[in-house]
Amino acid sequence: MSQTIIQQFLEERRVEGSLRETIQALIPQHESTITRLIVELNPSGNTMRETLRLAREIGVRDKQELSEIFSETVFQELFQDGKCSAKEKQKKMRRYLEKKRYPEKSRLEEEAEQLSRKLREKFGVHLELPEDLEGDSLQLQLSFRDGTQMKNLAGKLSACADSEELSRLFQVLLGG
Repeated sequence: MSQTIIQQFLEERRVEGSLRETIQALIPQHESTITRLIVELNPSGNTMRETLRLAREIGVRDKQELSEIFSETVFQELFQDGKCSAKEKQKKMRRYLEKKRYPEKSRLEEEAEQLSRKLREKFGVHLELPEDLEGDSLQLQLSFRDGTQMKNLAGKLSACADSEELSRLFQVLLGG
């Protein structure tokens, strides 16, 4: 039954090359894990490739088998969550695997998001972070309805420019 699900996945998604070889090599030891990923996530070939890549890298680093990684409580809860669509489950799984695979990067991303949120709450400015924190500049988005609001924003921008939060945000963008 499990091999049928895996073979059907490989055929329907037209999986070829290295991903097909990877999945077939994993079948003897991790057939039930791969089947569960297919059934629960209904992934595209690319999603399956990225999921397996992250999990295998984590496994090598932490000396864990794929079945051990995907039997963690967070995955069991995710698989059993009837409220989440397959796409939502894929996003949550990827986010968790990336966080586990790249803990320092994830920590910096979370810190940058928190600092940006604090600046928005404190000064009313919306700062857009560079994608994947790749870059050292921010984009600023402003909206106002009249000159008075614009002057008010100018004062908030000046205070924001001198804030500890903005200084720290630039430190994070520079790698630390």
